[in-house]
Amino acid sequence: MTLLLVLSQLAFAAPGAQRIEVSLEQASAESPARKQEIAQSAVEEIGAATREVEKMADQAAKSGVADDVKCVAEKLTKLRALLTLSKASQLEMNGFIASNDGVHAEQQVRRVLVALTRARELLAQAKSCGSGEGLAQGGQNVEVTGASESLVEVSDEDAYTVEPPLASPN
Repeated sequence: MTLLLVLSQLAFAAPGAQRIEVSLEQASAESPARKQEIAQSAVEEIGAATREVEKMADQAAKSGVADDVKCVAEKLTKLRALLTLSKASQLEMNGFIASNDGVHAEQQVRRVLVALTRARELLAQAKSCGSGEGLAQGGQNVEVTGASESLVEVSDEDAYTVEPPLASPN
């Protein structure tokens, strides 16, 4: 199965950054010069996303809401790591291109594009921090229709209760 990761599917680009609209397969087929342009644009977009989340972290700190501060700080830490990774991959890619090693250059441009996709996801998650949606922390909203009286409410405490065995397994 061919992995087609279309980066344009995510609608959360950082303002001020040129949005990259290329799939991994398309990037692999590009010329070395175009790969360098793609990687440079991706690194710039990840940097812009990082700066935007840094501003959000400052705003969250000023608001004093601990959950918001924690949520945004978590996303910011991951974005900074992605920025560092993508810059290193871009440098490696440029070295591989200079030495005419197309296979390794392709691997590095793919790494940068995957980092970009993850950075876009983190930016979207950071924007939802403090929105009250519950999705910023990875939760899911579930709606049950046609519920009957036989449904039993279970608290979070019940989910972690472990009953010891009645007899030893020996």
